Amino acid sequence: MKDMRVAAAQSAIDPPVAGPRPRADAPRRTERKRQDDRTLRFGLLLNTQFPPGESASKRLEGLLDQVRAARDNGLHSLGVSQHYLATPFQMLQ
Repeated sequence: MKDMRVAAAQSAIDPPVAGPRPRADAPRRTERKRQDDRTLRFGLLLNTQFPPGESASKRLEGLLDQVRAARDNGLHSLGVSQHYLATPFQMLQ
């Protein structure tokens, strides 16, 4: 019972962070690490779906321009979706 009270008190002190929960016996995070966890990062999710009849090569050029702009402006991540049932749209995969 005491362990549950300690855990409840600790969760009130430490704000929740995204990701897996640390083990109970894991060492506490340092103040510097806690600051890093709160850093807001931005990423870009590319839409690789386009209407039928549209040129795939032109669409790819546009996607590459977006990737370069994301890289040059310091975005943290880049994602590409995929969907196999995109009819009637075309998708670059």
